[in-house]
Amino acid sequence: MTDKGAMFLFINNGQQVCEVKAFQEEFRSWFIGQTVQEDGRLLYVTPVDPLFLVLYYLMKADKEQGKFQPVEQIVVDEEFPSCNLLLQCTLVEKSLHHVTEEKEIGSKKFYRYSKEKTLAWLKKKVDQTVKVLKDSDVCVGGRTQSANFVRIKQESDVKEGKLRLSRYLWIL
Repeated sequence: MTDKGAMFLFINNGQQVCEVKAFQEEFRSWFIGQTVQEDGRLLYVTPVDPLFLVLYYLMKADKEQGKFQPVEQIVVDEEFPSCNLLLQCTLVEKSLHHVTEEKEIGSKKFYRYSKEKTLAWLKKKVDQTVKVLKDSDVCVGGRTQSANFVRIKQESDVKEGKLRLSRYLWIL
């Protein structure tokens, strides 16, 4: 996690969050109809679990105060005031228990970041990614070669490579 801003797109009435990235090279253009679009940037969106974005605010609040608070008081950012849109995602409300300790007083819920729960949740995410990579027969070992030219896959290399790749993907 970094303190750098990024661009996100809320779709499906704010229920899904996607990160917007730009692929840009110096000498790229697009032909559109009979014209040439000189700005060759290619924008693409990737779905993101919104809990990853909320996690930043939970960790920040824990460092600053370390106490139980309503999530509306935790997910606040002067630089990115639209961050409160994350709380409209039903996935966030359903998933907060994976990374927080919760207390309920009356009808109000209070949350505090839990490092232990977060690590368990991240481990589960990594294990799921490893399973998908394995089931998809993605070759990611330390000695990765084109899958067309691999005669014998060494199981230990493949397992270690998939684990390393899945950790890398979730750390981003």
